[in-house]
Amino acid sequence: MKNLECEHLGERLRAKKNEGGVLYEKITGLLPIKEEFSDVFSDVVLNGKLVFYEKGMVFIDNRLHAIVMPYKLVKSMTTHQEKGYWLEIKLEDNEESTLKVKNLVPHNLTCTQTIYLRIEAKFHQEKFKVLEKELMIDEDNFISKMTKSYEDCPVVHDSVSWKNFEINKKYNEMYSSDYLNLDFDMKQYREFMEFNVMHDYNKIKSKEFITY
Repeated sequence: MKNLECEHLGERLRAKKNEGGVLYEKITGLLPIKEEFSDVFSDVVLNGKLVFYEKGMVFIDNRLHAIVMPYKLVKSMTTHQEKGYWLEIKLEDNEESTLKVKNLVPHNLTCTQTIYLRIEAKFHQEKFKVLEKELMIDEDNFISKMTKSYEDCPVVHDSVSWKNFEINKKYNEMYSSDYLNLDFDMKQYREFMEFNVMHDYNKIKSKEFITY
């Protein structure tokens, strides 16, 4: 995906000393379904990358494409640190921007305007102070829309979609061809290869040989 050109986001940030990262890949997350649709639809699991701009950030999902989050439309941003690091982003319309959240978030008719992203400790170390300053609403009293919480993030851990995602990920790691390797049972593999070499050698010599 090419860089977005938008006056509400500004230029895409480039890596600078003491300003943290500007691109985080392989990020998973959750876009919850509104309560009134919970019996019909499931929460949407996110999988993509997070890109930072001067005035906001964009999460690029592998299926939903871009979720655009200008800082002006951020109601609050919280890092939860109980069971791993989670970034909770709540969006809402305001008078400072002509943009509407419903036009920036996919599945806006059925999904909430809150996004949950699973982040690493590195992200928290690099971006918390930067975002805290960027989302400051009262510098004198040091009040920011960016906060930290040491409590759990129940919305994510109670989501059936997320639980299924975690189970499927473990299953794929155990049984997918990307995970299996020769070290899994090297002794049997070596025996098999030696047997095949002997079989081919005897076949060349026109000798009968019992198959493996």
